Amino acid sequence: MSTKKSYTKEFKENVVKMVIEQGMKQVEVSRTMNIHVNLIAKWIRQYKEEHGGIKNQTDTEKELKTLLKKIAELEEENQILKKAAAYFAKNQK
Repeated sequence: MSTKKSYTKEFKENVVKMVIEQGMKQVEVSRTMNIHVNLIAKWIRQYKEEHGGIKNQTDTEKELKTLLKKIAELEEENQILKKAAAYFAKNQK
């Protein structure tokens, strides 16, 4: 006769965060924690529902890359404007 294990909410969240935040594979966590993979998948679905979904990491990486590119463009524009301001200030004297 098998008894059903019960896990605390904190334990479940730690397992989910191992997959979501640390990038570990569900199978890897399953073996390490001795928990069935399907149970981990269920906890991840529940976690996403409770927390309004989680952005795909690749989406976050794409957004970061776009923002870094925009920062570089703005810094370049700023340097050009500084040089132009210095040029015009020098010619007014």
